[in-house]
Amino acid sequence: MQTNSQFRSSRWRLPPASPLHRSTSFASLYVIYIAPVVFAEVLVDGALSYALFRHLRGHDPQHWLTSAVSRTIVPFAATAVFVAILGAAMSAYAPAAVSIGQVFGHTSAAESAR
Repeated sequence: MQTNSQFRSSRWRLPPASPLHRSTSFASLYVIYIAPVVFAEVLVDGALSYALFRHLRGHDPQHWLTSAVSRTIVPFAATAVFVAILGAAMSAYAPAAVSIGQVFGHTSAAESAR
C-alpha cells in the first residue's frame, strides 16, 4: 500500500521525452519564434488589401467580359491584320503552297534552281 507522500511524488513524475514530445515542443517554440514575422506579414497584407479595396470601390462595377474585350481588342486586331498580310504575301510568293512548310520548301527549291 502506498502512502500519501509516495503517491504524490509518483503522480508528478514526468514521462521520458519521446521524439513526438520533442518535435511538438520544437514546433511550438518555432511558432512563437516566428510570430513577429508572421504578424508583420499579415499586417502588411491587410494594409495592402485595404488600400486596394478603397481604390477599387470608387470605380463603377462592370462585367469582366467587357473589361477583357476592351483591353485586348487592339492587340487582337493588330495580330489579325499582321497574320492576314503575312498570309497574303506567302500566297503571292508560293501560290500552290497550303502550309508554311511548303512556302519554305518553295523558297529552297527556288534557290536551288538558280
